[in-house]
Amino acid sequence: MNKRVLIVSSKFQDEYSGSGLRAENTYNRISRKLPLSYNVITNGILKAFPFNEKRGDIEIFRITRVFDQTRYKTTKKLFIILNTVIDFCKCFKLRNKFEFDLIHTFGDSSAVWFFTFYAYLRNKPLVRELCNDTRNPCYPKSLSFWVRKILNRENSLVIPISPLLYNKSLKANIKNLWLRPNPIDSDKFFPVEESVKQYLRKTLTPFSEKDIVVSHIANFKDIKMQTFSCELIAMLPNHFKLVLAGPIKNDSTCNYNDVVASIRKLNLN
Repeated sequence: MNKRVLIVSSKFQDEYSGSGLRAENTYNRISRKLPLSYNVITNGILKAFPFNEKRGDIEIFRITRVFDQTRYKTTKKLFIILNTVIDFCKCFKLRNKFEFDLIHTFGDSSAVWFFTFYAYLRNKPLVRELCNDTRNPCYPKSLSFWVRKILNRENSLVIPISPLLYNKSLKANIKNLWLRPNPIDSDKFFPVEESVKQYLRKTLTPFSEKDIVVSHIANFKDIKMQTFSCELIAMLPNHFKLVLAGPIKNDSTCNYNDVVASIRKLNLN
């Protein structure tokens, strides 16, 4: 029998997203081996992508913010509340769009919150995959007591993708845990020839052949911990160098500025 999965993610391809890419790759692999179909409801930041699109047999509904909650600090909390309420209304309209046997959530967003509670109300199996570092795996924080109860049901499962997230889940008293192996795809990530490495280093950086270069490639957000990488490099010998790279979006400008300030404070520039 064909199993139907509803993926709910904080972002999804083609918008830049580690959790969205993880969700798509996971279910593309599974669907090649098992009778399985899936559809997607996702949050997003960029309005360049359509609200609804089809990719073969997969249908994607994308919920983006109505208000820019990063522009004005004085009204940020108000816009966050308004965006969340509007997102919940959109999720409510989409709740019966798909028939599904399982809800699998990736990341932390208003759509993930809504469908966590919706899985409980419909008594549907729920999988919460923890893809990014978080202080509280039972997000949203304001409802963590109820979310913990939902995640500890017999038909719920929390999947941390790292030992760090696994230990945080244990501290949060989550019982149904599976520490998912996080293998490296050797076809995509492998040491290049020394000549290629040195050519790229010379072309893209001011560093020498004798330097040890650490690359930190990620979106500029506080959960990606670029400032920690700066602090770490500052503690190492001078031949250790750091490359920071990634997209800067409207909601990550403040974090980018914090990273630049940290670089200057630590005399790394």
